[in-house]
Amino acid sequence: MPFASVWVDDGLIRTFTGVVTTDELIAAVKETSSGAQFESLRYIVNDFSGIDEVQFDNDAFTQVVAQQLAMSARRGDPLLFAIVAASEYDDELRDYVTRVAQLGLPWTINVFHTTDEARDWVSRA
Repeated sequence: MPFASVWVDDGLIRTFTGVVTTDELIAAVKETSSGAQFESLRYIVNDFSGIDEVQFDNDAFTQVVAQQLAMSARRGDPLLFAIVAASEYDDELRDYVTRVAQLGLPWTINVFHTTDEARDWVSRA
């Protein structure tokens, strides 16, 4: 898997590497929602700054949406969702974030250029 997850206090820092596909996003969402700390989770930082390529399949996006809707329904509480993007993938990741935001999930989503910016945001929110 081209991602590593580290649970910290009330948050999750997930770092993606290599080529990131929709299947990896689905696996990441499933891993998060099945984790023991999921119920107390306040934020997720998805760090895409070290990736080589993004391969998001629009058809498979429906599966990601289904997973995120199920995750949201199970939690009930709002969630902070930070995306850290390498500048060359800003457009693709912003498109993904926009599409997720349009789902009406009770999450606050933001895109950053560094992990430090994302961590600062979740610590202040």
